[in-house]
This record gives sequence, C-alpha cells and structure tokens, in this order.
Amino acid sequence: TFVLSHEFDIFEGNNNSGWGEMMHPMRTFRHNICNPVKRCTILKGFVFLIMLSVVAVLVVVFKSNSYLSKTLTYESSLRASSRSLPSFNVIQEEVPLSSSSSCMAKSYHSMCFFYDNNTYFSSCQADPKRFLENQFKKNYQPSKAEINARNILQQTGVRSISVGSDKQNICNDVKVGATLCTEQENLDLFEINSWLSILQGTKQKKGSTNNSATQDDSHVEGLESIFAEHVLEHFSPTQITILASASYAVLKPGGVFRIAVPDGYKPSPSYQQYIRSGGTPSGSGQNHMVAYTIDNLAPIFQNLGYEITAQEYFKQDGTFVSQPDAYAMDDVLGKVRRSNKHDRRNKLPYRNWGLVLGRPDLVATDRTSQDEPMYTSLWFDAVKPKACMEIITF
Repeated sequence: TFVLSHEFDIFEGNNNSGWGEMMHPMRTFRHNICNPVKRCTILKGFVFLIMLSVVAVLVVVFKSNSYLSKTLTYESSLRASSRSLPSFNVIQEEVPLSSSSSCMAKSYHSMCFFYDNNTYFSSCQADPKRFLENQFKKNYQPSKAEINARNILQQTGVRSISVGSDKQNICNDVKVGATLCTEQENLDLFEINSWLSILQGTKQKKGSTNNSATQDDSHVEGLESIFAEHVLEHFSPTQITILASASYAVLKPGGVFRIAVPDGYKPSPSYQQYIRSGGTPSGSGQNHMVAYTIDNLAPIFQNLGYEITAQEYFKQDGTFVSQPDAYAMDDVLGKVRRSNKHDRRNKLPYRNWGLVLGRPDLVATDRTSQDEPMYTSLWFDAVKPKACMEIITF
C-alpha cells in the first residue's frame, strides 16, 4: 500500500522530492515560463531551433536546385510537315559536352562516355576526333571479317548496310544488289572502333569523282543508309545509345538510319504476349530486351541529333498511324517486311493471336478493333541533318 501510495504521489507530483516535476514536463514548463531568467533561456532555445530548421530547409532547397540545374528538358520540334508526327518530351541528365559546338558534339560525348575504358573519358572529351583517331590507329586490330567488309565497300562503291543480318556479303536488304549485310563478326554494333573500321571503306579512291569534284584518298564519303528490321528490340536502351551515336558519326549528311521493331503500343494483349520482353518469337537467338514504343525508342536517336520521321506506329491510345508516303522510299532505304503493307499475314483472314500462341485465355481480348492489322511494326527513319556536314575522317 505504501508503494502504491508513494507512486501515486509521484504521479500527482505531491511529494517534495522533486520527482513530481520530473514526471510532469508541462508543469515544469509552466513553472519555468513564469521565471524571467528561465523564460529568456527557453525563448533563446526556441529561436535556436527555428534558425536550425531554416538552415536545414535551405540546404535541402539548394541541393534540389543544384540537381535540377543539371537536367535538360528536350522539347522535340520535328520538321514542319502536314503529316501527323508524334512529339517527344524527354528529360535526360545533363552531362558536360565536348568543347566543340559542332553538330557532332552529342555523338562525340556519347562515344567518349561509352568507350572501353572510362578512364579515357576526360582526354576523349578534350579532343574527341583526335582521341578516337589515335585509339583506332594505334590500339585497334580489325578482324578479318571487318577488313573484308571494308574492302567490299571500297571495291563496290556500296554505301548502304543492313545490320543484324544473317549474311555477310552483298544482299538486297536496302538497295537491290547494292547493300552490304553485316553480322557481329564484320560489324560489332557496340564497338565504336568497329564502326570506324567500316567507315574507312567509304574512302574515295584517288582520281575518282563525286559531284564533278576530284577527291583524294583522304576523302571519306560516309554511309548513305543503315537498315535494321527487328534487331534493336534485342538490345537495352544503353546499347542502343552506343550504336546510335556511332552510326550518327559514320553517316553522311542527310544519311538515314531506318529502324523497325515490334510495337509495344499495339493494343492486342496476345500480340504483346508474343513480343514480350524475355520472349523469343523466332524460337532462336537472343531474347527480346524491351517492347519499344514510339515514345521511348525514337527519343534516343533524337537526343543525339537525328531528325525523326515516324512512318508507321501505334499511339499510346491505340490509334494506328501509317503515313501516306511511308513506303515511297522502300527501294532506297529498305523495305520493312513486317509492316502493314508488306506482311503477308495482313493479307490473309485474321488469325487470332491467342490461337497462334496456344493461349485460349487471350482469344477473347485479341484485338480491340476489327481494323487492327494482325502484324505491324513501329518503324521510323532517323535522319542525320543535311546541315551537319561533319563525319569522322582520318
């Protein structure tokens, strides 16, 4: 009983031991606030806490502004056209570009950033062209297949290549009888020096003429076109950035990279199951990495300086867009066979993708509209501006 009574007194603050004050902060506060000396001390404490809070807020704001200042918002402004083209709003981390203000600055920066050894980045950024030239000439040993590809370009005058092909010789993928088909052996898409090696095949021989002007051995024409149908979906965005920057450097002014991939915006759920990341629709080769869309693939190229001409694609809302003149340059830039016009599956009675996949659960939701074609691709032309007269020459 004594203990309970004593504890009760402590709780109530009725004993004289001082424990009551300790157990009652509010009572202690009321007592102290009435004391002028203690009141001054308390007010100083409050002022200190307020000042400390203000400093903390300012530090957070400063860091936020510092981070935001390092970002760039790229507002896409495609060339004036009557065609309905998508616009892209891409936020990308800003990184210091080469001191060069040339149209190749972003391409150079990307190539420096992804070069084999990251310790080279600073020296590469200082003078990208000289750095790449030195590394290529002194340290790179082209394979026999790469040398053979370069020789084919020099001997035939071919200036169009098809990447990710299953052939390594003259083919018909872009121009009939005037296209060099490449595989990894003769063009490694993620090895910058491999791109520079094939570029050497576009050197004009001494005494030849181009636009009525005599060229010497130092003149590099660059590639006219690159074609990749259902290749890039097997690569990550980082890998695509590497090949996009390297291809930009080897294309001549006005050169075109025609790209086609499965369309991640095609509404049919069973089609999406067919092209899904991790799947291998062909049954062989590397798995799909990403189901790309017009909104996440085209900006990779656009941010490096390419001008985008979207030819055929689905919008995010499921609307299908096919430009009236999308197929006008097939014989020059390459025929996308898995397209609305050229894919034979679109000419046959519609076959439910759920049945194709053996997925009865997908049959009912196979397509949202009877007008939706069975098989199409997202495809666009990435064009190096004609005003960008610079290519890597050495």
